[in-house]
Amino acid sequence: RVREGLTQRARPRVALAALCLGAMGLTGVLSGCGSSSAKVASTDTGYTPAMQAALTAANRIAVDLTTYDYRQLNAFYTKLTAEGTAYFGKNLVANRTDQTAYDERIKVVAQGSVLASAAKPQAADGSVTILLFVDQRLRSVGASSGLLEQVRVQMVMKKVGGTWLVDQATVTGSS
Repeated sequence: RVREGLTQRARPRVALAALCLGAMGLTGVLSGCGSSSAKVASTDTGYTPAMQAALTAANRIAVDLTTYDYRQLNAFYTKLTAEGTAYFGKNLVANRTDQTAYDERIKVVAQGSVLASAAKPQAADGSVTILLFVDQRLRSVGASSGLLEQVRVQMVMKKVGGTWLVDQATVTGSS
């Protein structure tokens, strides 16, 4: 099911993704966090070099999108804006204020990891759609336990100036 209108109390990180992506009028998948050693579905995929490059970039960006610390949110948003197209960045920044206030108030720290990912064949416009399965561990500083979000993320990647950037992203599902 597509997750929209999530309560911030229950799922702060996914709420940010849903808020940002909902503002873009998107439906799909996104969330997760973790190490930059995200796994690609297979080494024998038959992907074109462009698809492989887009997949590698999407894995890195998914981790960046789902890993953050409430004490360093300015750096978090700066990095994400640089990893997206102008369209993605504009929508991310438009939703920043409310989410930042919430994350700072409850002192959220999140760590994401990509469990698996795959690419669809390139579209006529050269974009590549990536599906990622992501775990994101969320905790509030001082809390004895955290929350594990397990989500699917769909990203549309576009090559801009020789670099693969996220243009659209959507989040579906949860633990």
